[in-house]
Amino acid sequence: NKRCPKYYEIGTGHLREFLNNPPQQIKKRISSLDTEAINHLLGKKV
Repeated sequence: NKRCPKYYEIGTGHLREFLNNPPQQIKKRISSLDTEAINHLLGKKV
């Protein structure tokens, strides 16, 4: 059974770290995302 990147799961800790310190190339793309959607992915209650 090979690991398929399509089904690879990311922990919320890694996602949070990535969003807090994103690579330069995609910084603008992340900032254009809906903050509500990001909070939902991270499990934050607003």
